[in-house]
Amino acid sequence: MATQVTVKSKTTGTLTFYTSYANARSAAAAGDVIQIRADLDEQIILKTV
Repeated sequence: MATQVTVKSKTTGTLTFYTSYANARSAAAAGDVIQIRADLDEQIILKTV
C-alpha cells in the first residue's frame, strides 16, 4: 500500500483523499482530522514551515 493522506470532515464525516500531507493540511478546516497511512518501510517526516 502506498502512502495515503485523507481529511475526515468534522461536519459531514466524509473522507477526501490528497496526494500529500501539505495539500491535506491546506484543505482541512478547524476540527477536521488528517489521517496518514503508509507502509511500515516508508519514512514520513512532517515539518511545519
